[in-house]
Amino acid sequence: MNKINEIPNSNPIIQEEENNLLKELDLHKLGLILRKSLIWIILINGLALLGAFTFLRYTKPLYESSSALKLDMNENQRYIQEGYGIFKTDNDNLKELLGELEFIRSEIISKMVIDCLDLTVSYFSKGNFLDSEMYTGSPFEVKAKIHNPIFFGKVFDLRFLDNTTYELTCKIDDKNIFRKQFKFDKLLSNKDFEIEILFHGKDTSPHKYNDYYFIIRQPTDVIAYLQKNLDVGIRNKDARIIAISFKDYNPFKARDIVTIIDSVYMEKSIETKNQSNKQRIKWINGELQRNEDSLIFYEAQTQNFFLENKTKDIDDKLGKSIEELEGLIGQKQQVAKKLAILLELEDAIQSRNELKEFIPLLEILDNEQLAQEIRNFNKEKESKEILELSQKSDKTYRSQKSTKLLDNAREDLKVYTSAYRKVLLEELRDYNGKIIEIQSSFIGFPLKGRELNRITRQYKLFDGYYSNLLNKKTELEIAGAGIVPEFTILSPANFPVVPIYPEKFWVYAIASSLGMFLSISLVGGRYLLHNAISSQADLEKLTSAPVLGSIPEYRRLKLKTSQLIIGNNPKSSINEAFRSIRTNLDFILPSGKGIYSNASSTVIMVTSTVSGEGKTFVVANLGGIIATSDLKVIALDFDMRKPRLHQAFNQDNQQGISSILIGRQSISECIKTTEMQNLHIITSGPTPPNPSELILREDFDMMLDKLKESYDVIVIDTPPVGLVTDAVLIMQKVDVCLYVTRANYTKKFFAKTIKKIMSNNNLGNLALILNAVKKNSSYGGYGFGYGKFGGYGGYYGDGYYEDQETMVSKMIKRINKKNK
Repeated sequence: MNKINEIPNSNPIIQEEENNLLKELDLHKLGLILRKSLIWIILINGLALLGAFTFLRYTKPLYESSSALKLDMNENQRYIQEGYGIFKTDNDNLKELLGELEFIRSEIISKMVIDCLDLTVSYFSKGNFLDSEMYTGSPFEVKAKIHNPIFFGKVFDLRFLDNTTYELTCKIDDKNIFRKQFKFDKLLSNKDFEIEILFHGKDTSPHKYNDYYFIIRQPTDVIAYLQKNLDVGIRNKDARIIAISFKDYNPFKARDIVTIIDSVYMEKSIETKNQSNKQRIKWINGELQRNEDSLIFYEAQTQNFFLENKTKDIDDKLGKSIEELEGLIGQKQQVAKKLAILLELEDAIQSRNELKEFIPLLEILDNEQLAQEIRNFNKEKESKEILELSQKSDKTYRSQKSTKLLDNAREDLKVYTSAYRKVLLEELRDYNGKIIEIQSSFIGFPLKGRELNRITRQYKLFDGYYSNLLNKKTELEIAGAGIVPEFTILSPANFPVVPIYPEKFWVYAIASSLGMFLSISLVGGRYLLHNAISSQADLEKLTSAPVLGSIPEYRRLKLKTSQLIIGNNPKSSINEAFRSIRTNLDFILPSGKGIYSNASSTVIMVTSTVSGEGKTFVVANLGGIIATSDLKVIALDFDMRKPRLHQAFNQDNQQGISSILIGRQSISECIKTTEMQNLHIITSGPTPPNPSELILREDFDMMLDKLKESYDVIVIDTPPVGLVTDAVLIMQKVDVCLYVTRANYTKKFFAKTIKKIMSNNNLGNLALILNAVKKNSSYGGYGFGYGKFGGYGGYYGDGYYEDQETMVSKMIKRINKKNK
């Protein structure tokens, strides 16, 4: 029983099987998946190409117009530069070119382009899917002045009513601001804007015109639009070639903008460069004038200094004055320190704090009387505290006397500190007076010395700056006199015919690549996820058990339950497959146990891993095909938990195997006939609570022995071996165990279950049958019904039902067809 319970453990098997699937490529399975996925591959690639077509159809094409300018150096300018020893390096040339690029991108050029082309108003024609800009050919013209900035960038819808009237609508935040009818060539004025629309159309019928709209933009927005779509770069640094390009959805507009930029740049560049030099020279002249005034001022100060002092030897006198001054300052600091301590003492007395911390500072104060007063105060304070500790009440005479003494000591200390503070303040004023007196007498000499040094330094600084300005002015005048750059348009602005975006080739290439990637992903994903047995070759690779044959898929009718179908068409491929299995059974049965042997009856058991693999279908039709050989066959339904055999023969299931095993009814009472003369069945009967225990009884063996006396072949339908243990119990008591697998349903890792059953139960009588094989699965699967024992479909032994005359007639027809 322990071995039986180990069978369903499939998680490690699944993992191992998935690893094996990744190690080797099954070409047969890959081909099968490709055939199944062909419609999806075509659909995916078709949708990808359709998406590319739709993207190209409904995406505005973006055009780019470009031109090339060559920046030449004037010969006169080159001569002047070389004459003055000015030589430009490659880095200088690069910097100059970069400066030209920035000049082309500047707002100066953009504003001039706006003035030339009037890009503040854009006209559009509404289409079914895309709106197109009418850069030229608009039937109307807008002249506008916006007072309220909220109307900048808003859409003004215009609809022609006739050649004199139009309807104008403006929306803000999806709400109609107004919708009114106006006359052409009439000024529409209100507090928000002034708009005049001029009619340029020729046809008087309003039906000729579509719906239009226009947008009025701020100049700053137009400048941003120009700078965003303008691309200026260096095509060749050594040849000094500049490339200018502009992108827009309208090719005419892109070409015109590049043309205007070329023209404006040629006109404005020289003017701007000359103006720049003039401004620099003007600024330098102003600086020279200011520096000249400063030089004159410091020269006069130097002369006055010498005239007033008449000598420069003031260092010795100045040193002595400084020494005396430093002594007075030190004494002043001592007095200030005493005053600070005294002020802290007064604060402590006023707040009635302890004065013990001032005892170490008495040395600094250097006043014996003050020190004595502080000691008296501290003594009275201690006496007061001791008395408070020894007496509970503070209303006694001694307590009141102590408080009085302490207050007197505090008042005396206040009086003395106040008097001493006045003395210190007087001393401080005396020191201040002496310091001021010394400073006023002697400090003028060092200040004048420092002043002389300062004047000398300032004079030298302005003198050097003045000389540098003169040199720079000379350089600018020389450069400005000869800078006359010449511009050559190597290639004027072209008219773009093919858009740069979207590019058809790359769009279709990306769509094709995406479709191919998704197709490969689909096939690869289905290949990796497809871990079911699809052919007889797969089955033979996965297990060492013999394969009796394959049963093709029955497509004529959709059967809700397993049915006996071999009698419907004796020459069908399904009949041939069952005949092949019937023939191959003799090769695996022990000697004397063949189904055509008269020695004893043959017991065949049919099982599977899980339900739905077709074991009941095999039981019914295999029993039927054996019965056609004049052998008496009985089919037993031991799947007492989920019986299906009675449905295959359209019988009731009121009594059967369970009734026999519990002794309620006899075998003869439960045997039921079928539409085939030699085929009988015993259904499962009522579902018992303990099917496994019924099989273990001796009644099971006695029933088999009894049936062997009357029947040549016994076919047993058992529960799936992967779900319950009933089938494993029956395996030991049969001559052969047929294990049914279903193509594209049975998982490959179920082969591990078969191997475990064979090894754990030491079975050598187990054979496999592949059920529901599709016709296109014969590739790699050796065709239907082909096993390992020499049988080939219905063409082995008695499986072929066509007589010789039919065969000869068919051969003659094929020959005649070829000759024709």
